[in-house]
Amino acid sequence: MLKKLLLLNLAAVSTTFIEVLWAAPDTPSGVDMNQSPLSYIEYLCLYAVVIISSVFYFAENNKITKRRQSFIYAGALVIYWYAVNYVEFETRVASWSTYSTVETWMHVTLISTVPLSCCILLFLISVYFIQHTKQTRQLEYD
Repeated sequence: MLKKLLLLNLAAVSTTFIEVLWAAPDTPSGVDMNQSPLSYIEYLCLYAVVIISSVFYFAENNKITKRRQSFIYAGALVIYWYAVNYVEFETRVASWSTYSTVETWMHVTLISTVPLSCCILLFLISVYFIQHTKQTRQLEYD
């Protein structure tokens, strides 16, 4: 069970890293001109670990099927990544311009579609292999 959790967290951290760097606008921050996403990406990855660990313990305690577990993980990460993309857009683009709330959400949706889709697909493939690896299944019963 612990190995499965560690592998899930590794998949979440790596896909979060890719998604944040891919979707983050390449403009100076409205908070700090020299700040890039690399300076705080470890905190964003840590939040992904907390989310995946919380969902993992919830799913294990409630005996949820593997397929539902993977979709719950994916849904939680998509919501989290979308929120991160919104905050990144707000601090890097919208703080320099006059965007309405609707325009901000439209732009975030447009710039997030491809990175979210690709990264969640990569995460779901990772989860599938983690859940269906013979060694991982054998460790669950030991």
